[in-house]
Amino acid sequence: GQWPWARDKIARLTTELMTRQQAAVLGFDVMFLEPDRSSGLDRLREIMGGPLGKVPGLAAEVERLAPSLDHDATLAAALSGRRVALGYYFTRTEAPSAKGQLPAAPLLPAGAFPQGGTYATGWNGFGASLPELAKAAPVAGFLNTLVGINGDGVIRSVPLIARYDGDKAQPGYYESLGLAVYRLANGSPPVQPAFAPGGGNAPQLESLRVGRLRIPVDGTGSMQVPFRGQGGADGGSFRYVPAADVLEGR
Repeated sequence: GQWPWARDKIARLTTELMTRQQAAVLGFDVMFLEPDRSSGLDRLREIMGGPLGKVPGLAAEVERLAPSLDHDATLAAALSGRRVALGYYFTRTEAPSAKGQLPAAPLLPAGAFPQGGTYATGWNGFGASLPELAKAAPVAGFLNTLVGINGDGVIRSVPLIARYDGDKAQPGYYESLGLAVYRLANGSPPVQPAFAPGGGNAPQLESLRVGRLRIPVDGTGSMQVPFRGQGGADGGSFRYVPAADVLEGR
């Protein structure tokens, strides 16, 4: 289902965080796959196709109000020109589907890795942000995770890169939301794969170099989660701030 908040509210949150709060970078682990339906603009236009459309001046008034009721355009304006990363997800199905708009280009082209090896999870479909929003944000990262093999539902590793083969003209490796946020906050350094020595034609991926940072990864391009301690909004290793307090400037 659609994220319940109207996107004009998310636009207000974005503006507050990136202007007065001076956040270095903002990442959204919320997906905006379909148009905002909260303002009622589509319904108003539908009504105008009926008998009420003949009321003098009513159609012109609806169109006058339309810009203020277009919450997607409001959010796009708030994202534009700011260091913001949006989220999306990859899928793998027999009948691949593509919804929304992926980032403009792969993080790494397919040729960045030797032939014959498997260096990341592979996907052939995706669900991504509306084109209007995707074009406004400078980068986006995928939200897919890998559930632990012990069957306990604990996520112990997260992929930093994923291979997308759905676009035959431009296959390649894309970045996770976490990696996208990190790079955006640090001047967008390039990512370079590093391999274990002596691997032959299909060497083992050992790490990803992001500027000066070296991140150890496994054969799926995933890093181990560096757990910091207990979590939770009621006390733990991270501070949770109610969005309402941010919106109200508290």
